[in-house]
This record gives sequence, C-alpha cells and structure tokens, in this order.
Amino acid sequence: MSTLWGDVNELPPPCSTTASKPEVFLDILGVDPANGGAAAMMEKYREDTSLSPGALVLINKTGETGIVLEVFTTYIKLVSGEACSRHGVTLLCGKLRIGSEPKQLQKDLKIAEGVVSELKKKGVIVFDELLVEKDRIRAAEAIKDLSFELDFNVAGTGQGEAHKRDGRLRGDLTTWLAKDGSLPPTVQYILDKMNRLRRGIASVTKKPLPRSSFQLAKYTSSGVGYVSHRDVRLDAPQDNKRRLTCIYYCNEDWDASKGGCLELYPNSGLTQHVESRSDSAETLSEKQKKKFSKPIRIEPRSGKLVIFNSSLIHRVLPEHFERYAITCWMSGPESLGLQHPSSEFDIDTHFTGDESIFPSR
Repeated sequence: MSTLWGDVNELPPPCSTTASKPEVFLDILGVDPANGGAAAMMEKYREDTSLSPGALVLINKTGETGIVLEVFTTYIKLVSGEACSRHGVTLLCGKLRIGSEPKQLQKDLKIAEGVVSELKKKGVIVFDELLVEKDRIRAAEAIKDLSFELDFNVAGTGQGEAHKRDGRLRGDLTTWLAKDGSLPPTVQYILDKMNRLRRGIASVTKKPLPRSSFQLAKYTSSGVGYVSHRDVRLDAPQDNKRRLTCIYYCNEDWDASKGGCLELYPNSGLTQHVESRSDSAETLSEKQKKKFSKPIRIEPRSGKLVIFNSSLIHRVLPEHFERYAITCWMSGPESLGLQHPSSEFDIDTHFTGDESIFPSR
C-alpha cells in the first residue's frame, strides 16, 4: 500500500532551529474512574509523551465533565501544583471532529481511520514509504550510527520463567529506545509519528491505548532469522496487553538475495484455528495447516512501515545481511475490537486454547 502521509513527512534541515510548541493528544475514552480513572491514565500519558511546559494538550472528552475536570486537576498536580497558565499550557476539551481541530490532528485521524479499517479486514497494513527519500536515507544512516552507541542484548524468547536465550530460535540483538527526546532528530521523528498514530487509533476505536514501547533490533547476518511467534501471549492479563505491533525498516541496500523478509500469517488471528489440549491429533493437524496457510511476505526495504495485530503469528526468514528495524508495541487494557471478520470470537478476549504446548515452526 502506498503511503498516506505523503510529502508532509519531509523533515526540517538538520541545522534548523525552528521552535514550535509540542502538541499532545490525550485520549481518555473508556477510562473507569473506579480503577484509578483519569488520574492514572494521565500519569501513563505523561510518561509516554514527555509532557512539557508549553504543550498544547487536547483532551478527547467522554461526555463526562467530571473526567475532564479530573484530568485537568491531575495535570496541574503534575506541573508542581502551580497554575497551568504559568507553564503556557492550553487545554482544549471537547469531542474531536474532522474539520474542527488543528490540521495535523485532522490528518492523523484520517490516517488512523484507514489503518483501523485495514486491520479489521486483514489484520495487517503496509506503508511503502513513511518518509520522503532524503529523510529515509538520513534515518537509515542515523540508525546505523546509533547502533554503535547503544548497548545491545542477545534477544530471547518466551516470558517469565519460560524466557530463554537460544541462538537457534532468533538471531537478533535488541535494545530499548529512550523516550526522553535524546535520540537523533530523524529517529525521534519516526517514534513521534508512531505515537501520533497510536493516539489516533485510540480515538477511532474509542479504546484507551496509553502505552508504547520502542525497540531497535539488529540482525547480524547469522542466517537464523526468528522462528514463528506471537508478540503477546493469548492468555496474558488484559491490563497493558500488547495490541498492535508496528515495524519500521532501515535497510537501504536490501535486495532479495539478502533474505530477512517478514512472514505474517493472518489466519492465525482466527480463534477457531487455535489449538487446545483436548483436540484430537487429526484436529490439531488441520488447525496447524489452516493457521499457517496463505502467509503474507513483506520485504524489509528501508522506509517501509508494517502494522499488524500483535496476536498474529509471524516470523523473520533467515537473513544474510546486517538488518535493522524499529519495533513499536502499542499497549492498552482493552481489546481494540480489530478481530478478523471470519473469526468466531475476538482472539484478544476469548482465548480458551493452549498454544504453549506446541513448538514453534
């Protein structure tokens, strides 16, 4: 799919000193006051977006005046208890509508609507060009330079007691990216775009999606790739569960001989294909066959952004080059309701199988 962002992605020159007040969109739809309410949600947004003095804060109102007032009060507390006016903070309360808010937010919402629509149909959406060519090249160079400065760890598989590091299962090194604005401008710009998309998706789905985490992965030409897996356990607690996975590729010199493609299995998002201990051998075989049928293969070309439901099974095919990618996980306490139309249930909320007993492909 061609880009929806177009030329608006062009960054200012590296030496630009143009200053502008950051815009932060706080989506508090679906917040339950009985469980910490907007105060808890506000704190999470503050951590994720680095709210700073001078920020333009837009609150997507739920219709509950008390919620908005609670957020307003909480924010005053977060800026050391002083009046917001002293910090140049503007709070715009009200429902967000196309044509009634700043142009960038209008565009973000339009993009989010398209993303949500595609995810509901297919579970995945691909943007071929997130940035214009010169900025794409600058971003790839910045990522390579950054990789020499950061501390990478050998990546593992599994969670909790099941976590292990096995070079036969995945061949990448990973490191978490800071969210404090210390990254190179071209890299920070990519993270900012993903965060804006996260807020837009929260607004469109009317579900809270308060957290994002960013990881840089570097494959070292080992030829191992990464075995089939989901980015979230289907039986994981709903609170702050990963809902969406976004991957941005930074490989300028990629060609087919280098491998490292991402392979996605959209049918793995159908609950009727999830195995259970009670299944017969014949049923298990049939479910496996259907779950891994009709894969989508995505080339890791520089500038490409892939977004898919974190519950989908995917893998990285063996790579024969130094392969870089930034992964963003968007997390929240509720399912976004993006289940495949052919699924019997929403796989994020109606999981009764036990995939942990089956080895990876």
